[in-house]
Amino acid sequence: MIVLLLQSDYILRDRKRIKSKFGADAHFSRIGGEDFAVLANVNDREVGSDQAEVIRAAIEKMMPVVASRTLQVSASIGVAFVTDDTRSAQSAVNKALECCVRASEESKGKGNAVYVHSPMDDVEAGSSEAVALVLRDALEKGALGLQYQAIMNLEDDSNHFFEV
Repeated sequence: MIVLLLQSDYILRDRKRIKSKFGADAHFSRIGGEDFAVLANVNDREVGSDQAEVIRAAIEKMMPVVASRTLQVSASIGVAFVTDDTRSAQSAVNKALECCVRASEESKGKGNAVYVHSPMDDVEAGSSEAVALVLRDALEKGALGLQYQAIMNLEDDSNHFFEV
């Protein structure tokens, strides 16, 4: 599951089009102020990122007329995933909100940015958990290669070892 957090009041009018980008089982709701959430069944980080980018681009194209002036709407989108480790719905929304704030910061407050939560965001750099996450990610992507070097005792030909 994916939780996207969108910040823009104008998008409420266009929620059907936004919801259609995620399929019929997606849920769209206002969670407070100018914050909206889309709860959709997405299991792949890249698919979630791509869908968020499609929504961001659609919002960027919105040009509402207010008081005879055309305004450009922008959105900062935070993407967080509901996993087995997610403790509650509120923690998933909080993670998405943190990503939304990070997207806004990366765009220097101008909007039109997407930030996708990474498990590395939650762990201290260099910790054993961070190393485990990097290794797991590398294994899933097939990014590791096996290299070895023979270690030989030149005096005694009977013991050979390999360093991997």
